[in-house]
Amino acid sequence: MIDIQNVSLWLGKNIHVLNDISASFERGQTNVICGPSGSGKSSLLRCINRLEKFQKGNIIIDGHSVLDAATDIYKIRENIGMVFQHFNLYPHLNALNNITLAPRKVKGKPRIKAENQAMQLLERVGIKDKAYSYPAELSGGQQQRVAIARSLAMEPKIMLFDEPTSALDPEMIGEVLDVMTDLALDGMTMVVVTHEMGFARKVAQKIIFMDNGQIIEKKKTDEFFTQPEHTRTKDFLNRILSYV
Repeated sequence: MIDIQNVSLWLGKNIHVLNDISASFERGQTNVICGPSGSGKSSLLRCINRLEKFQKGNIIIDGHSVLDAATDIYKIRENIGMVFQHFNLYPHLNALNNITLAPRKVKGKPRIKAENQAMQLLERVGIKDKAYSYPAELSGGQQQRVAIARSLAMEPKIMLFDEPTSALDPEMIGEVLDVMTDLALDGMTMVVVTHEMGFARKVAQKIIFMDNGQIIEKKKTDEFFTQPEHTRTKDFLNRILSYV
C-alpha cells in the first residue's frame, strides 16, 4: 500500500536527513520504525504524505505517486491520518468539535452525522464522557486519544503515528497504546515511529531500525528481536530492552 523508493532528503545543501531510503508497507499491517533521536524517522513519516518535500526518489501510495502532477495530494492526505507527538488540538474547541471539524469542512458531512460519528469514535477510544471537555481540561493521554479519534473521523486507509506517547506521563502511555493495539488488530494499515518495543513486539509485522538517515535493518518482528544482524541494532536493542 505504501512503496518508498530510494528517497533522499536534504535540509539546505549539507544536511542529509534521509539517504536512499527504500521500504514497503503492506495493506492491513502494522509497521514500526525505531532508532535514536535524529535518525530521520519522523522525516520519513512526513515524506509519506508530502508534509516534507524530498529531493530524490519516489513514494507510491495505493498505486499513486505523490510526485505525479496528476495526483491530487490533498485527496491522498484525506486518506492518511496522522497523529503527532504533541496533540495539536484546537484549544478553543471541545473534543467533539475538534473531531467533527475536518469531516464537516473537508468532506461536507452534515453536522448531525459528523457528531454521531464523533461520539462513536470517542466511545471507541474510551472517553465518550469527555465529548464536551476542552483540551485544557483533559489529561495528556485523553488529549492524544481525541487526536486519534480526530484522525479516524476522516475514515483514513492509513494511519501514521509520530512518537504518539513520547509527550505523555508514563502512567498515561498504556491507554494510548491500547487504542493503537485495537486499531492494529482491526486491520488498519499503520506506520508507527516509536520506542515502545513492547507494543512493537505485540502488534507489528515488520520493524525498521534507522540511524543517521539510513535504514540499518528491516526484519519481520520476531527476527528483529531474536536475530538482529547489525551491531548498531544489537546495541540499540540492548539499551532499549533493558528498560522494557
